[in-house]
Amino acid sequence: MKKKIIDPATGEFEYSTYNRSSDNLYNIELVIDIIFCVEILLNFLKKEGVYKSIKSIGWKYLTSYFIWDIVPTVVCLVNNEHIDVYWVKLFRLVHLKRMIIPLNLLLIYPLSSFSKKR
Repeated sequence: MKKKIIDPATGEFEYSTYNRSSDNLYNIELVIDIIFCVEILLNFLKKEGVYKSIKSIGWKYLTSYFIWDIVPTVVCLVNNEHIDVYWVKLFRLVHLKRMIIPLNLLLIYPLSSFSKKR
């Protein structure tokens, strides 16, 4: 039986077997989750705006995106990226706006020649 899954980090894939030991996609997902773990740790140290102390930075992160970051990462790492808990990675979609901003900045100039001047 094929199960269709969607992952915001790598796109859409269809799996036909559960043999993940030799799967290259499994290794890619493992690396992505490890990178997310490092990012979670670094978010507790990132200074921005009025948040200068470690305590205020940590509290801001704990009350904002921490749950959305830790749940998909830890659940999938603990369950060895099993397909039955893979849907949890959709929690990462809350960062979609943040990921689109650099793309928007890259496309402003090339697409400005196609827009109508008013």
